[in-house]
Amino acid sequence: MAPSQSEVQAPVTEGAAREIADILIQAGDIDDQQLEYALRIKSKLANPRPLTTILEELGMVTQEQLRKTLTTNRVKLRLGALLLELGEISESDLRAAVALQKESGDRKLGEILVENHFIAEDDLLQVLSAQLGFPYLEAERLQVDRSITGRFRPEWFVQNGCFILRGEDGSLLLAAKDPLNNRPQLEAEKILNRALTPCLAKRHVIDQAIRAIQGGPSAGRAAVDVESELVKTVESILIEAIAHNASDIHVEPMKNRLRIRFREDGVLVPQKDLPLEMARGLASRIKILAGADIAERRRHQDGRLLFEHEGLNIDMRVSFYSTIHGEKIVMRLLNNRSNLLDIKDIGMAPKMGERFRTDVLDVPSGVTLVTGPTGSGKTTTLYGAINYLNNTNTSIITAEDPVEYVINGINQCSINPKIN
Repeated sequence: MAPSQSEVQAPVTEGAAREIADILIQAGDIDDQQLEYALRIKSKLANPRPLTTILEELGMVTQEQLRKTLTTNRVKLRLGALLLELGEISESDLRAAVALQKESGDRKLGEILVENHFIAEDDLLQVLSAQLGFPYLEAERLQVDRSITGRFRPEWFVQNGCFILRGEDGSLLLAAKDPLNNRPQLEAEKILNRALTPCLAKRHVIDQAIRAIQGGPSAGRAAVDVESELVKTVESILIEAIAHNASDIHVEPMKNRLRIRFREDGVLVPQKDLPLEMARGLASRIKILAGADIAERRRHQDGRLLFEHEGLNIDMRVSFYSTIHGEKIVMRLLNNRSNLLDIKDIGMAPKMGERFRTDVLDVPSGVTLVTGPTGSGKTTTLYGAINYLNNTNTSIITAEDPVEYVINGINQCSINPKIN
């Protein structure tokens, strides 16, 4: 029997903002008068904004207060109300998900929202991480510590949909499919006689960890082997690009494959295809190497990594782009070489080269703008020009992002946007 319209609409009409506000009032973070004022402002905004954001901007609560209160009262907090208030889902999405939940019996709302594409699992976990302050474990594999898991029956992890692991600082973490349910945490703390920190992980990652517990030590080793395979795959891609003298590496998730292409002599050349299942793990590995945020998948990011191979130091600028099939990665290879082409050998016609030297480089002042597509020789031309001007009577200072060639006798500065 299908639920009535009033039953489906109930969670929405009760007011998602009010539900969160009641928790804050009960905790003593705000009072009724402050809430009334904040709601009045919220109702007048042309573009809807979360009540929690308005309360923060008005100075009524701090982000730390919000996280502490929402975490402490997470059992009272309804996932649908939180996502609706934050604008992550629409009222129609929530109504449809609640209707499906009533038809399916005991399935969790979060699971239904993700499976029916009302919200991406990454987005869901990032929202919960930001609002509750729980760490988000981005890894595609969780390491099994049998000194911990061995104190529980394997069925306990299956029944509770959770996994316990050891953090880098030695603390114990509990990753659960339903992070708003604190019962597994309380039970585990009683068994282990120590505190656990709730954390977030993707459902399939938790399922893999549980299967590793059920499958014995060999299953745990398999997870380590997969991680090792990712490391080897990234390294092999970089080495192949260097061998092909590529200027760029493109890692592109397609509908059913992960395409790898190298830019050689200005042209993108297909190299090989990898299973699409490797896309997330490969992106996470490259983000770690490039110093990017592995938890951020919705926005464009930049990073940089240094790769050493057979005596060459290859500086790489890395960009991550969010696409409909996953994250596209572009790596620009910059070889910190000391061998420079003479300005006469960069490929200009003789008369053009002579004019470039006399009308541009030999004049005492001015600005020179060098433009062109990738691989056209902009960097080679500029460094050749600097090398031409480099003598004991001239002081040369550069501002570079980054330093691609090292030239003796001049002062080269690398731009660091992070420190302005």
